[in-house]
Amino acid sequence: LSLFAACEGDNLFSGDSSLAQPRVGVAGPDALVAGDSFAVRIEAFAARGISRVDVALRGAITKDTTITPTGTESTNLSQLLRFASPTFFSDTVLIISARTTDKSGLISSMKADTVLAFGPPGVVSVSKPDSVRAGTAANLRVRIVGSRPITQFTLRVRGAMTLDSTITVIPPRLDVTQDI
Repeated sequence: LSLFAACEGDNLFSGDSSLAQPRVGVAGPDALVAGDSFAVRIEAFAARGISRVDVALRGAITKDTTITPTGTESTNLSQLLRFASPTFFSDTVLIISARTTDKSGLISSMKADTVLAFGPPGVVSVSKPDSVRAGTAANLRVRIVGSRPITQFTLRVRGAMTLDSTITVIPPRLDVTQDI
């Protein structure tokens, strides 16, 4: 008596199974405040063992980090990463993305979490002349960026002259370039 059996579909040994595909999850905070610290939870699985997990922060913060498991062949990883946020954000959104690579080189799909970032406005640049002759005008250009619309800013000049001036921004904008 002979019996042959077969199944249709992928298996774990071929390398094509969705069960063998590495997976990753990422969860950031609900919101981010400038100058504060925050945590990101990374969960990863790879049936063949996790080689590395790459994490990237883009938008309000730009930073890359890699988690490399140590010790035995780890198939599961759960790690809390802590980051310090700067006192000024260049954007109002932080995108946290992660992907994992297993020991055989298979790479998971990218997973991401989006976090709103709140902080005070910051001066990005001030363009000014190197020197000014007495009796002539000095032209300045100021660029200020905020996560909420900027309605006004104060200019203070000290040195050969003293100037305190409040400049109103009409209409309020997130990115202001002002010639003075």
